[in-house]
Amino acid sequence: MFEWLDDRVPAAEAKSQRITGIEFVCDLRSAAPEADVESCEERLQRFLPDSYRTFLSLHDGAFIGVETALAGMTSTSGFLIFGARETAERTVTLADDLAPFGLPPSALAGLIVLADYGNSDVCLFDARRQRAESTRCWTASMKPSVRGASW
Repeated sequence: MFEWLDDRVPAAEAKSQRITGIEFVCDLRSAAPEADVESCEERLQRFLPDSYRTFLSLHDGAFIGVETALAGMTSTSGFLIFGARETAERTVTLADDLAPFGLPPSALAGLIVLADYGNSDVCLFDARRQRAESTRCWTASMKPSVRGASW
């Protein structure tokens, strides 16, 4: 009854992509070496969330987003999940990055940077509440939005 669908859906998707100029991007890196994961935890003196450790065992970071082509120009935006080394580096430098906003370093104690949403938005894991796997997300205006945690 729907045999025609198999032929028309891919054609419609291709036509839509040509018209809109949008391409979805999912770039998954290969697995992180266990030594890198352990080095990250050692440098941060914190355990990484179990779900993030599992992710790193499969992919040492990822980019998920869209690429838009319009009027001969290409723009890419999306969500970057850090690999083990990037997580360690971004977490260590977070206090310096936020110093101009008057945030005391003690406010960041126990937080681990896991991802970058772009435009200075980052996803922070609260290692002090590891069982709850809570995350805090900072926006460019530096107002925290809370997911599963309270300030």
